[in-house]
Amino acid sequence: MMIGTYAAFYSIDPGGMSLFAAIIMAMIFGAIASVLVELVAYRPMRARGASRLYLMITAMGVNIFLPNLAIQLIGGGVRAFPSDWAMYVVRLGKVRVPRSDILAFILTVIILIIIWLFLYRTRMGLGIL
Repeated sequence: MMIGTYAAFYSIDPGGMSLFAAIIMAMIFGAIASVLVELVAYRPMRARGASRLYLMITAMGVNIFLPNLAIQLIGGGVRAFPSDWAMYVVRLGKVRVPRSDILAFILTVIILIIIWLFLYRTRMGLGIL
């Protein structure tokens, strides 16, 4: 997720892409990063017959390594996301909700439905369960 966010950030700021093009770029870079982690970290361990405990420990190691690598390469300072789109709010009665929160909710629901369909409706997904 962090890699995708950095991809979107640098696509908008110096790259000049629109927000939605940057979101697509973030998904592409996130998918590439996931495949690389699978090929480099998990697949060799599965080939050796590692238990799930070792795979979980590897996941924790990757989750410690990648953010620290980003801090070393890019820096740990806080940056504002360069998009005015998220500043607008939608009024729902007396409640004001930023458009970015609405988008995040909608995308989360869509992604969860896709994951559920994959896990419960495909042969590969049933093999995971």
